[in-house]
Amino acid sequence: MKINYIVSFDESNTHYATINLTISNIQEDYLELKMPVWIPGSYLVREFAKNIDFILDIDTQKRLKKKNKNTWFLEVQDRKTIHLQYKLYCFEWSVRTNHINQEHAFLNGAATFLYIEKYQQLPIEIQFIPSSGWKEISTNLESINEDFWHRIASNFDELYDSVFEIGNQKIYYFDVQQTAYTLAIYGEHDAEISKVISDLQAIIEQQIMIFGQHPCRQYLFIIHHSENAFGGLEHCHSSVNHIPRNYFHNQVKYQQAISLLAHEHFHLWNVKRIKPSEFIPFDYEHENYTEMLWFFEGITSYYDDLTCYRAGVFSNLIYLKVIEDLLDIVENNAGNDYQTLAESSFDTWIKYYRPNENTGNTQVSYYRKGALVVMLMDIIIQYYSGGKFSLDNLMHSAFKDTLVSNYSGVTKQYVIDKLEQICPYNWNTFYENCIESTRPLAINEIFKLSNYQLVISDKNTKTIGVKLKKVGEQFVISSMDKNYFKFNGQLQVDDVILKIDNQELFNNIDEILEQKAIGKILNFYIRRDGIEKEVEVMLAKSIDKRFSVSYK
Repeated sequence: MKINYIVSFDESNTHYATINLTISNIQEDYLELKMPVWIPGSYLVREFAKNIDFILDIDTQKRLKKKNKNTWFLEVQDRKTIHLQYKLYCFEWSVRTNHINQEHAFLNGAATFLYIEKYQQLPIEIQFIPSSGWKEISTNLESINEDFWHRIASNFDELYDSVFEIGNQKIYYFDVQQTAYTLAIYGEHDAEISKVISDLQAIIEQQIMIFGQHPCRQYLFIIHHSENAFGGLEHCHSSVNHIPRNYFHNQVKYQQAISLLAHEHFHLWNVKRIKPSEFIPFDYEHENYTEMLWFFEGITSYYDDLTCYRAGVFSNLIYLKVIEDLLDIVENNAGNDYQTLAESSFDTWIKYYRPNENTGNTQVSYYRKGALVVMLMDIIIQYYSGGKFSLDNLMHSAFKDTLVSNYSGVTKQYVIDKLEQICPYNWNTFYENCIESTRPLAINEIFKLSNYQLVISDKNTKTIGVKLKKVGEQFVISSMDKNYFKFNGQLQVDDVILKIDNQELFNNIDEILEQKAIGKILNFYIRRDGIEKEVEVMLAKSIDKRFSVSYK
């Protein structure tokens, strides 16, 4: 069987791609064509089939019947070659989905192409026909016969791990050791490209040193600039990154931008090669459950800033502030006593990408808490090995394991065994306490083993335990911290706060609270479901901690 796609963009102003699929050398009586329901690296069922209106059998002019939400049934009827066509609606601005307008097309393989049941290992050829005036294509797939617009994937796993930026993006090239890098940028921005490339080269060098070798001959960074979008998604030979266009001349924002690029690039090894056992192979139709995302996102979140620091992109003071912010976010999270890191990893399919007003009370982040637990792990390794080993050794060894043909992926026991090989410690207990329970992390105890001096103090701020959002000219409660329910029990989410003790709320609520004494009963004038009322709220002392980190 041979599979060929032609993708054209003659209706880019309506955000559609026209996709023609030719299947030849058919031996079966019928075929089942499927669309993935999710994309690796983003653990949510996104239902990509929703963007296909229908699939037309061009030869018979009949529409294919659907077997279920993402499966179409095709009767072959003794034909050896079949021509199909579908239009794909692409107007969701994210790194995981497709976006087409008159300026460009961005496609994710998993959100674009149908696979044929039982033939996922076949090679696939894709021919692109650009919209008028589009001159560039950036993708990780190899070209065929040096034809710029003609690409090939060795199988559907490679196709679904591929991205395509098509239009007139700005393209820059650089090398790191033996790997050729391409930087493709869509959208206006204020970046100094030479600095971005220089910083990336230094960061990439540090990451290669950890693992011992680079897994690619070439790598593609795609950056999309817009007003507010921020985030990234990793692939085996590329990454897609959304960075607001004004992030490059503000030190704090630039740190976030370069750390994002470092994060997605580190995934080149950790999650794209070093994988959870449950991801071998991928199941594109169903959730792929694992309790190990803390390892993959936590370790990557630890190393993104660390490799920026090692590369000299972050100063000593900046990196200490990174650690302080991490401690603040993780340790002052109200959900610490509700969810474990293992549970957070497993439930990502229903929780992480669907936050609500109660998320902060019941969940932990396998990114941020994972990064802090990994940092503690690294401190322990360095201390008990007398400085001979670090987490780098674990990552180097884990990557080396991926190079064997029977690689079976990462499990809890795999991690514990690796740790025990590096240095003596009760890693089973560490794993149980930090990853499989809601016990408080032994921050103070473990930091004493490090080169850091940690000081923990009370924040001593006043609070009513709510967060506000501004809707028009009004201030609305968006979330409430469960630790303060006994003080603010008469308030609830979506209440509009009109006045506090007859003072109108014009700007920040803290300006009014600062004038009041802790323990004072405040009269809140609110609007709830269109009805105005007065409720009593006690001003409390914040239970949050402040973390100060310095070098010993």
